[in-house]
Amino acid sequence: ALAAVDPRAERGGPALSAGATVFYRPGEAAEESYDVVLETAGAPGTARAAVALARRGGRVVVTGIPGDPSDAVPTALLVTRALTVHTVFGAGPADWAYAVRAFDAGVLRPADLITHELPLADFEKALRLSASPGAGKVLLRPDLDR
Repeated sequence: ALAAVDPRAERGGPALSAGATVFYRPGEAAEESYDVVLETAGAPGTARAAVALARRGGRVVVTGIPGDPSDAVPTALLVTRALTVHTVFGAGPADWAYAVRAFDAGVLRPADLITHELPLADFEKALRLSASPGAGKVLLRPDLDR
């Protein structure tokens, strides 16, 4: 299942149209567990909720940056569930301005890192590919589903 979780009910339709198989509001998916959980909101409690939704041995990707540093992920869950946690590079406005100038100048060419492009419906295949030797970035494109 590819589940989407959002507190705004109006996001359910677009999430399902984009490839999610189920839509939950926070707290509704508490009985489920997932191989991979991607947290993107950075809202209070979302990293903790992402870890709670991951199955034993699963992977959690945290891309949102919470504004409250006391909003900690429980270490006990990370250890007892043997989770692998990935994060992203968090940067301030000056860092992003520098990166945008580097993109514009052609110094950074992120498209060169993409080795595979798949429809969003093939997310399971994309996860396997991303862990395979020689794979670069695997891009999921909802527009390829049509």
